[in-house]
Amino acid sequence: MTNDQTTATVSLFRAAFALIVWGISGIACATVSIDYAAVETTQGGWDYAYTGDTDAFAGKGILGSLDNTWTAKREWDGSAPGTGGGSGTGPAPGGIKSYSGSSTIFLRMQDPGDPSSYAGVGQTNWLDPSNRRYNLVHDLGSVVNFNTLGATISFRARLATTGTLDDQYIEAGGGTAAWPTGGRGSIVSQDARAQFGISLASQGSFGFSLALDSDTSVAGVGGGLVMNNNPTSVTGEVTNATTDASQNNIVPLTDAELTGWHEFVIELLQAIGGNVKAKVYKSRLPA
Repeated sequence: MTNDQTTATVSLFRAAFALIVWGISGIACATVSIDYAAVETTQGGWDYAYTGDTDAFAGKGILGSLDNTWTAKREWDGSAPGTGGGSGTGPAPGGIKSYSGSSTIFLRMQDPGDPSSYAGVGQTNWLDPSNRRYNLVHDLGSVVNFNTLGATISFRARLATTGTLDDQYIEAGGGTAAWPTGGRGSIVSQDARAQFGISLASQGSFGFSLALDSDTSVAGVGGGLVMNNNPTSVTGEVTNATTDASQNNIVPLTDAELTGWHEFVIELLQAIGGNVKAKVYKSRLPA
């Protein structure tokens, strides 16, 4: 790990979770494809590690997906990219699948947009579950007190641009388009919904996403690893889609960098005033 470090203070969304939950998720009503690979865990100390080499599907809302310890709570139909049927039949476009790369085993999650609103000429939309949004959660149960020791989340990720990727299905019946050669990312939306996240019963939710320059909505603000905005934001609006650049928390990365593997280690520590300090370490990894 390099000494490339960023420190930010983030605001919280007060979420009503009974237990600590860690989730990999696609953004609601977004179009994104993210690749996840396991981090090095041989040194121990982690409460849980997902290795990216399993993609089981137990059904919506049923415990038993991925490595049999995750629950798929939204619109994944159990399919993988490249296996979709035609015109509303069979599996929907997009999906989730574990792949073996040149040197990396990884899980690909492609949210193709909104196949449920597809309205091409002579075509039929897919009914939900239609792979239009994902929310997979792993329940860590009762672990250490966050107020005392904080929490650490680590992941390797990139925006997918090569291999098996389905077309985009544009929201609100906007037709289809080829998947962008430069990939598609997404920001952190309201209530800290993001590509990666951790939620604590008493502390709220923290979200982290890879976003291209075109994904951010603030003039002059580029993309990178985005997270909850800073505490000057309106209470309850935990999002990095604000129009005030001073509210955004982003670890800058170029669009080209976002399509390559990076490992992120994020330490979350209690700060003054009920806020949380996030220390982000990142390292570029081989393809």
